[in-house]
Amino acid sequence: MEHPHMSLGGFCIMLFKKSWRIAYFRMFDNMYDKMYVLFVVYWAGLTRTTTEN
Repeated sequence: MEHPHMSLGGFCIMLFKKSWRIAYFRMFDNMYDKMYVLFVVYWAGLTRTTTEN
């Protein structure tokens, strides 16, 4: 379990360091994009195999 003062420190750094804040949200945006593509490709393969049978 993470200590509250550590997460508070990370939050404060994110408030004041614009470059860190941009990098943090860019990381989550890229991760979301990758997961979305994986899901769409998986779903397309799933629907293709079920419609062929």
